Amino acid sequence: MCGQFGIVGPGINGWDLDVFRELGIASMLRGQHGTGIVKAHVNKAFGAPNRFEIEKAPVPSNVLISKLRWRGEQKGDKWVANDFFGDYSANAYLGHVRWATRGKLNLENTHPFEFSNIIGFHNGTLLETRYHDKSDADRTDSEMFMEDINDFGMVDVLSELDPKSAYSVVIMDKNTGLLHFARNDHRPLHFCVHDNRSTLYYASESEMLKWILNRNNEQFFENSSFYFSPGYIYTMDPNDPLPQVKRSSIWDVTKLKVREKKVYPLAVTVAPSVKNDDNELPQSNTTSDTATDTVKVVNTEKSNTVGELLNLFEKKDTTLKSSPLGYIPEATCCKCKKNMDLVDQFFGEQYGAGVWMCEPCESQDNATLDKINVEQ
Repeated sequence: MCGQFGIVGPGINGWDLDVFRELGIASMLRGQHGTGIVKAHVNKAFGAPNRFEIEKAPVPSNVLISKLRWRGEQKGDKWVANDFFGDYSANAYLGHVRWATRGKLNLENTHPFEFSNIIGFHNGTLLETRYHDKSDADRTDSEMFMEDINDFGMVDVLSELDPKSAYSVVIMDKNTGLLHFARNDHRPLHFCVHDNRSTLYYASESEMLKWILNRNNEQFFENSSFYFSPGYIYTMDPNDPLPQVKRSSIWDVTKLKVREKKVYPLAVTVAPSVKNDDNELPQSNTTSDTATDTVKVVNTEKSNTVGELLNLFEKKDTTLKSSPLGYIPEATCCKCKKNMDLVDQFFGEQYGAGVWMCEPCESQDNATLDKINVEQ
């Protein structure tokens, strides 16, 4: 059992970083054999390089976090602070605590693992024999797993895992700057969204996440947490992780399907990025192959196989509160007649019992009313 935690979004401030540090310390309950943190600057400017700073050590999280916060250097007769968390220009802080199940307790086996295309975190245990090479017993299954994702892409590698293998992964694509979340039924991963800022907070445990946010008086939507549904890859831009705040980008979701296992070669060449069979990241609902159905979460038709896409633990809708976990209340937009999944309901509006309007139609109506008011 390991733990994952992080914050994503533009305008990360001191309160957000308090949340991140405290999430890291609380996550120590899930692992004390190593801690790793990535600070990411994903640039909007075309051609500007993405920058990543990785700090990790085979120590409990409170040790590494304290060291990074109070680090500095002596310059003459003055001590100059160099707080790792004093950088508010970063748009993602990603963390991991390790509970060792394979491999020595050392720096090399501490997450994250960096390769040519990705920086990756993994929580889980894998059953595939290729991840248990007796000739390299000191190397973790997680590192070999991340190397496969770097070389073959998330879609191929995750689709071909043994159903009993356990994983929850957070993958940063170094080339595109896109952040990917995925898990299966055997490992959790939850998130909360800020009520009025484009900031997303995530952690392995829902109650831990909500406790830390409440402890810091952070305003998050309806005091609720969501979870990433198993069997999907969620892709987001750290510059705009919450599409209801800014429309410059939206989440993409790729559904994984179990397919025939491939025999991986012992030696492989590095692929250009985290890619699928079409040699591109699933960034639009036009991307699809035999193994995936790619759908956009917002402004799109409902996927027939989406299942429990984003399930609320709490929500102001009384129908949803009384529903058993995993149940998706049916809803249809009263204007465009599209079926609305949980995400559409989250961003849409309910006007009465069974009367819904999706967010695009609601925005269009508001724009029309504004125009009429101006003309009058």
